[in-house]
Amino acid sequence: AGCAKCSDEGVCVECDSSKYLTPTGQCVDKCEKLGSYYADGQRVCQPCDPSCASCVGASANQCSACPAGKVLQYTTEGAPENGGSCVDECTPGTGAGGCETCGAVIGGSRYCSRCSTSSEYPVNGVCKASTARAGECQTPDNKGGCTMCATGYFLLDGGCYQTSRQPGS
Repeated sequence: AGCAKCSDEGVCVECDSSKYLTPTGQCVDKCEKLGSYYADGQRVCQPCDPSCASCVGASANQCSACPAGKVLQYTTEGAPENGGSCVDECTPGTGAGGCETCGAVIGGSRYCSRCSTSSEYPVNGVCKASTARAGECQTPDNKGGCTMCATGYFLLDGGCYQTSRQPGS
């Protein structure tokens, strides 16, 4: 169903304009249905980098979701549609940018819920200075967390998560 052109052996080699060709010669609505695949510019499903759970391209820095134990770090902060890299989940640390408690769990991965420095709070699971990131947290608790988030963010375990990007989406 949806095959536009077959090989001599009867295997689909090209799908109609509304479908995508899988590596096994099937035509599907979305490459993502196969798991770790993305649609290339020729309407062919290609495998994601092994480090990604899902992706927008073939490279390790084009992941759109990560397996449990890893978290997505966007390549370009303001452009989540370009994807990012899967890096190790939250680990406790001290000092600026350090996380005191990794208590927020989303999709099987741990994110920061309380920062080591009282003037910081978690944004999308990473500690940021409250002065530089005042747009995300409306009410910092001045103990390394937040009690009320701005519009477009939701509060989870003391951190603010953007609803339009990972891990909040």
